[in-house]
Amino acid sequence: MAEKCGLCGEYAARYVCESCGRNVCENCFDPQRWVCTDCLSKIVGRMGQPTETSVGYPQKRLLLLFFTGFLIVFIGMALMIMSSLLSGTGSVSGGAVIFIGPIPILLGSGPFSLQVFILAIVLTVIGVIFFVRDKRR
Repeated sequence: MAEKCGLCGEYAARYVCESCGRNVCENCFDPQRWVCTDCLSKIVGRMGQPTETSVGYPQKRLLLLFFTGFLIVFIGMALMIMSSLLSGTGSVSGGAVIFIGPIPILLGSGPFSLQVFILAIVLTVIGVIFFVRDKRR
């Protein structure tokens, strides 16, 4: 027979609190913080409202990075369109860098494609450095 919850004693205990080690049911457990409701009330009572340092910081950081990257791509595309419309010359040059993990896929044509390739290599090296540095933490 399954062990009963250490808090309410009604339902089967399916989780273990990381803070106190108590076996608790899903009603007495917070899966986002991986603690029981008793330990959660102690954490919130000690800190007031949960802050970025106590709860959800990695998710907020990833969401901020996603939207920052999206904004940079959008601004870059807008600048490329504006410069091609305002230049008035018939020459077209372009390039694209698609990152899948640390591996860049480079596309380019025209006289400036070499600069795009060099920029992609530099960005790849910087990305790998940040990835390795973040993994060490």
